[in-house]
Amino acid sequence: DVGENVDANSPKHTHTHRYGTECLSSKSDLAITAPEFLPKTWHIRDGVWSGKEPSSNSTSTTLWFLKECNRNFATGITVLTSARACLEYAKPGKSYVVQPHYPKPLLVNLSTGLPSTREGEGHKFHVRLYMFLRKPQNRHVLELYTCRGHGWICIAKEPWNSTSTSRNVQITRDRSIHSSKWEMWPGVYRRMSSMAARLVNRIVKRVEVPESKPAFELFGVDFIMTQDERMLMYEVNAGPCVKDSERPMIAEMLNICIPWGVDNHNRSRDIWERVEIQGVPSIRAKIR
Repeated sequence: DVGENVDANSPKHTHTHRYGTECLSSKSDLAITAPEFLPKTWHIRDGVWSGKEPSSNSTSTTLWFLKECNRNFATGITVLTSARACLEYAKPGKSYVVQPHYPKPLLVNLSTGLPSTREGEGHKFHVRLYMFLRKPQNRHVLELYTCRGHGWICIAKEPWNSTSTSRNVQITRDRSIHSSKWEMWPGVYRRMSSMAARLVNRIVKRVEVPESKPAFELFGVDFIMTQDERMLMYEVNAGPCVKDSERPMIAEMLNICIPWGVDNHNRSRDIWERVEIQGVPSIRAKIR
């Protein structure tokens, strides 16, 4: 039933013209163009529901997230107790996505990042996957690379509680464990990479690229997991924050995108992996 909450053909949901990759990085656009990858999502614009409102069947959860559309990095998120509370909290002149808490979150130990079943010990978490899109010079194609050699497990500061609205309980922001030290990374990475490819295949025709010039863009994609082994994507950040320790990842991305006349693709395989996608992007209209 994921996706039935958004009517992409509604006049209020007619896609605005987006340049480049905003169909990925815009929370509202992503929820409309690829709802099957996300938790159930509704929209509030200028203090009113845009499109369908949450039904009575979808309001039984006690936790809801109100997210400002134009803010990233876990800012602009408010945790509330009902869809109605989200509508009352929303500020005029702003756009939001509204999502109920997903069922049966997989909880992990704060130190190891491994699943925890002990009451009061398990923490919410998400996994950060880096990916970039590349459009080579004079070629009308789009290439997807996912980062298998570097990622993060981000764990909430306090143990999970199904009724708490504390950000320390519900918001997973801080990078806690590097992928190289997380036993679950190899299997989880394969699933995330496959899901990223399906997402790009879903939106590739809406991505606009220069006709002849080369281009590339880095994204941070955040995934959540459930106890019944479901995986959902809840945010795609364009131009994600990176630390000094992540310079090797950036350097190898540049070796692929700006090869300086040298074939560096083999040297980058330990960090970046090219993932096959179908379809071709749109050519960006020239600005006159």
